[in-house]
Amino acid sequence: MSYDDSDVGVDTPEAEDSSSADSPSRGVTRRRVLQGAAAAGGALVLPGFLSGNARAAADAVFAKPKRGGNLRVGQTGSGTSETLNPLILPTGLEVLRSSNLYDKLFVFDILLDPQPNLAESMTARKGSQVWQLKLKKGVHFHSGKELTAKDVIYTWKYILDPSTKSEGMTALEPLDMSRTKAVGKYEIEIHLKRPIGALPDLFASRHLSIIPSGFSNFERPNGTGPFKFQSWTPGQQSVFVRNPNYHGGAPYVDTLTVIVMNDDTAKVNALLGGQVDAINTPPISALNTLKNASNVKLLGAKGPGAPSLYMRMDVAPFTDVRVRQAMRYAVDRQMIKDQFALGIASIANDLYGRGFPSYARNIAQRQHDPDRAKSLLKAAGQDGLTLTLPMRGPTDALAITFAQAVKDAGITIKLQPTPAGGYWDPNGVYLSPKASFYITGWPVSFEDQAVSALLPNSPFIGETEWNYPGWAAAFRKAQGIADAKKRNQAYWDLQKPLHEQGGYIVPIFRDQIDAYSSRIKGVHRNPLFPLGYYNFKTWWFS
Repeated sequence: MSYDDSDVGVDTPEAEDSSSADSPSRGVTRRRVLQGAAAAGGALVLPGFLSGNARAAADAVFAKPKRGGNLRVGQTGSGTSETLNPLILPTGLEVLRSSNLYDKLFVFDILLDPQPNLAESMTARKGSQVWQLKLKKGVHFHSGKELTAKDVIYTWKYILDPSTKSEGMTALEPLDMSRTKAVGKYEIEIHLKRPIGALPDLFASRHLSIIPSGFSNFERPNGTGPFKFQSWTPGQQSVFVRNPNYHGGAPYVDTLTVIVMNDDTAKVNALLGGQVDAINTPPISALNTLKNASNVKLLGAKGPGAPSLYMRMDVAPFTDVRVRQAMRYAVDRQMIKDQFALGIASIANDLYGRGFPSYARNIAQRQHDPDRAKSLLKAAGQDGLTLTLPMRGPTDALAITFAQAVKDAGITIKLQPTPAGGYWDPNGVYLSPKASFYITGWPVSFEDQAVSALLPNSPFIGETEWNYPGWAAAFRKAQGIADAKKRNQAYWDLQKPLHEQGGYIVPIFRDQIDAYSSRIKGVHRNPLFPLGYYNFKTWWFS
């Protein structure tokens, strides 16, 4: 199954509201729309798209947005582990909520460049060890309180407090909070323990939303985001209402209702039947049905994320590097691309972050070599290796396909069905001693994944327990390189030991595809997270 606009019917990006926080000071022109369409199309493999319908698409996007309506989104949930805390984001559902209730200082655009959001500007001084941050003026939290430097400093201190278990703690570790200070109501002088060459990229991380000073009751969200909290039933749905005072321009819809849907078939049928207006990541097996439906459009992007697996390096048999290497030589990546992704994917090389300049494109592609895998397993005393792989629900297509994709190397995978919620629950299998072999995925840059899962105090270090000698110190040193080209070269070098000795199996980059009602306009691509990084503030009903 090829993947282009004629085969799948992928929608074109629409003109962005010039007041949107995602593109400050960028006026909308017909030329810009055409350029944006080309950029987004290039990100997804849309051969020949501009030749036929770019003019019609550009004309269509200039329709005047309408206000009103209840936008209903069907989203995969996370069971009883759901949280409203924007600083703890275990699944996409939490990312969706935090992205609409709160804001970050910077956000990544479609080209994966950080753009100011709550920030007005940031300037490096003293070799990138001191930065001057200016905030936008006139931004208000949902309570009515104005955003000031005090709120940002409070947020950073809150995240850095180990008792809060905030996921951004490792990312913010370089901040020297004893010297960082407000130098005005809307300006902060940031001091770092060591230089950080790309601090705006760091502040665009998904888990660094800004909260008001003194705030800690996350059951009653109080952000600066485009929607305000109205109600929440864990495991069922969340209801948000339009924030009329949003600094980036008020959303067009009156209400955003997020409905938890863990059954793929039910999710697809709900969209086709009009019970919801958009769904995240429909099963690829349903794409033909969706593309032929007159009331549905598909949205796609090639991003840095990848459905993948990890091996805990502190638990046998993965304590032996030969076993880890054998697992990666054993996997038939083409089979996973063809059978799991139906061809709508690219072969990956056991590393995350495609599309970011920090991604090590210079490392030779690992090939499927079952004989080499058998030899490595024999040398490790693991002939005929049998492993148990927990499944995220009873029909986990990746787990099922992976079990087939390693058979030629004599590896047996026993699948262990787990309720979808039970996988992520605090008492579930994820990051627990119940298993050492899991499914995961990181739709982020290499450096973001590193601070999240590869440093000693990272919140998700329990995935692989990566502990390569000197690696953490070398990563911190690389972060401080001001020159982008040299910094990225250092990041590339750091990925070599990960590729050879790490605990991740990343067989493919799956193209991110989402589906929404043809009545919806104002939809934009973003390669990082589904549904345009859940950017519902620009969506409107025609």
